[in-house]
Amino acid sequence: MKPGFLRGTTSILGAGPSRGVVAIDALAVIGAGPEVVVFDMTDPADPVQLGSTSFGAQATPVGSLDGRALVFVGDSASHRLVVIDPNPEGAPEEISSVERPNDLVPADLAVVAETAWIATSNREHGLLGIDLGNLSQPELASELELPSAAGSMIAIDDMLFLTTPDGLFVTDVSDPAVPEITGSLEIDGARSIASTGGYAYGSTQSELLTIEIADPTRPVIVSSVGTDRVAAPLSMVATGDHLIVGLVDFDPHIAPPDGGLSTFDLSDPRQPEEIADTHFSSGPMALAVSQGAIVAADSERGLRIFDPDASGGHEEIARRNITTDDAFSVAVHANTAYLGDQGLRVIDISNHTAPELVASVELDGEIIDVAVNES
Repeated sequence: MKPGFLRGTTSILGAGPSRGVVAIDALAVIGAGPEVVVFDMTDPADPVQLGSTSFGAQATPVGSLDGRALVFVGDSASHRLVVIDPNPEGAPEEISSVERPNDLVPADLAVVAETAWIATSNREHGLLGIDLGNLSQPELASELELPSAAGSMIAIDDMLFLTTPDGLFVTDVSDPAVPEITGSLEIDGARSIASTGGYAYGSTQSELLTIEIADPTRPVIVSSVGTDRVAAPLSMVATGDHLIVGLVDFDPHIAPPDGGLSTFDLSDPRQPEEIADTHFSSGPMALAVSQGAIVAADSERGLRIFDPDASGGHEEIARRNITTDDAFSVAVHANTAYLGDQGLRVIDISNHTAPELVASVELDGEIIDVAVNES
């Protein structure tokens, strides 16, 4: 993950670094530099631009609520969360906004009920709760100081699980006005977090940790597995009884590059077993699943598709390098992959071995995350 980028996870964006795309019904709301651009994606092969609005600073769509887009707008002078009407009849319109401290760097966001929770890299303002019950007048509902800067976050019911360099912190947000840290777990250098099958899985630079969360106020590490890689774990996806971890080598010029995939067998969720690893270039910035196959956004080589074999390894069956731009994000819906680089690439993957580009949208700015409405 590049420093300073918002990382979107949980119910809004799925795992992965974000700067951003939000889907609202058939509309795609895309941030491109200071502009928010709205496209009609009714026909994925023929996206239609409906309008755009400049907000004067970097605009980052991060989520949606009740048909409205939530967008971070900020530069060195000001930072705010803006509620936007995508307005399919014209340019997107600002409905309301709420200011936030200028020295914050958002790290992650989750929406629980009608509250947007922003995990930040500023310890003092570590977790911000913004009441979105009245979208025309959002209000800062609460702040919670964290022991150290937040990294990744997931929401499970009324609990937020946040990683920091010092460990995992569990926060009860059932009362948005009074968020409370109710549990913690010391983990040196905690990075990403995911959950499946009633367990949470956390990563550090060198380990995958299985965390029992049956009592979320008392998370317990029940096992750890060394990854034995110098690459950093950025993303995780579960498919069947397997957990796939995407590892990125931030210095691929030190040969050979160590990025790629590590596959863990979760047949016994308390004892994940690394059963295969796949090395390729600097590794995937984001992962998605398509009918059992793993779809990766390779920062250097575009879209790559891997088919799991009986041993849990992944054989590359297709690659589609559409441009020379860095690819940072991917999302899959039905038989279509949406790849984000300096634009949005719509790719038919109904045949995993022969992905076909069906549409492109060029934008002035990197797309660091893609989200697809599943409905």
